[in-house]
Amino acid sequence: MIVCMIDRPPYVLLVAAAMSLACVACAQPVPPYQNNYTPFEPKGLAAVLRWKIDAAREGLPPAPKRPIPSVAPDLDFVRANARASAAMQPAVTWIGHATTLLQLGGLNIVTDPAFSARASPFGFIGPKRAAPPGIALADLPHVDAVIVSHNHYDHLDEPSVLALNAQVGGPPLFLVPLGLKAWLAERGVVNAVELGW
Repeated sequence: MIVCMIDRPPYVLLVAAAMSLACVACAQPVPPYQNNYTPFEPKGLAAVLRWKIDAAREGLPPAPKRPIPSVAPDLDFVRANARASAAMQPAVTWIGHATTLLQLGGLNIVTDPAFSARASPFGFIGPKRAAPPGIALADLPHVDAVIVSHNHYDHLDEPSVLALNAQVGGPPLFLVPLGLKAWLAERGVVNAVELGW
C-alpha cells in the first residue's frame, strides 16, 4: 500500500465527475461508446481456452523473481482522515492494481473495487492475486462513492461490490459505465448512476 499526499484536490477527477453528473441532471442523452479504430470481433470459449493453454505451455505469465514489497497500511491516518469530514486532507491510498481509496472534499471514494483472491467469476480458478490488497475491504472507512472504469473481473469484482453495497451506514453511490447499471440491479445494488465514459 502506498499513501500519497496531494497538495491540492485532483481537479481533473472532480471536473470529470461534475460534468458527468451535470449530463445526468439535465437529462442529456449519452451517446453510446463506439470504437472508431478496430472492429470488435468476439471470441468463443474455444479461442479463450486455446489462448490460456498456450500461455501455460509457455510459462506465461512468469512468476515474480522476488517477493513483492509491501508496506503496512497507515489505518490510523486513513480512519482519522475519514472522520475529519470537510477538514479531510486530500490523499490517495493505492490498494492494488486499479483499486484506490481517494479521500478528498470530505468523501471516501473507491475506484475499480477488486478485493478477492482471484480475478474471476469463480473463487477456485482464474488469475490469482500476487499480493493481498493494501487495505482489506473490512478496514476501509465508510465509502461514499465507487467509480468503476469497466467490467473486467480485475476492475469489477462481484463479492467486493456486494460487500461495499452492504457496508454499515448505507451503500455508496456506484458510478458505472454504460450497461452496468442493469448488472448491479440484478445483484440488488440500486444506488447507481450509469455514465458514458
